[in-house]
Amino acid sequence: AKVGRFVRSFESIYDQLVSSFWNVLISTLGIFIVLFSKNATLGFIFLGWFFLFLLIIIFFAKYKIPFDTQKAEADSKTTANLSDTITNALNIKVFSAFKHEYETYMGFTSREENVRLESWKISTHQMTVMNILMVSLRLGALYLVLSMWAKGQISIGVVVLVQLYTSQLFDQVWNL
Repeated sequence: AKVGRFVRSFESIYDQLVSSFWNVLISTLGIFIVLFSKNATLGFIFLGWFFLFLLIIIFFAKYKIPFDTQKAEADSKTTANLSDTITNALNIKVFSAFKHEYETYMGFTSREENVRLESWKISTHQMTVMNILMVSLRLGALYLVLSMWAKGQISIGVVVLVQLYTSQLFDQVWNL
């Protein structure tokens, strides 16, 4: 189980660096360049939101590492116990150790369940905060661009552009 996770982790890190990171970098740079060229206020709002979003993601990632490590350890112990139980199936039947093996396995699985649940709770809190940030940018940007449009500072095309860019930015940063 540990070897499989190690191999998958390398693949996951590589995929994140190559595909996600470069796509996010190029797309967000394009968004910021266009927004700053249209209106510096919009550019600074999006840039500030982006850095706040990154800081929160980094905070949650660092906070969640010990929980993910515990989850991986519990998964390994549960898998090892199940493997031992399957390997010793005949001995368990012969020596009437079913009850002991069952209780041992239930202990491992309940520990894994608790650790996994804690990790899921942290992920849920992270997604909640991310969604709140996204809704606040969407509504704040909409209010700002509509106010600017009403004053004649920007065209209706910029209003549409900002709404499209918020959607594109959300799609890009969600999986960071």
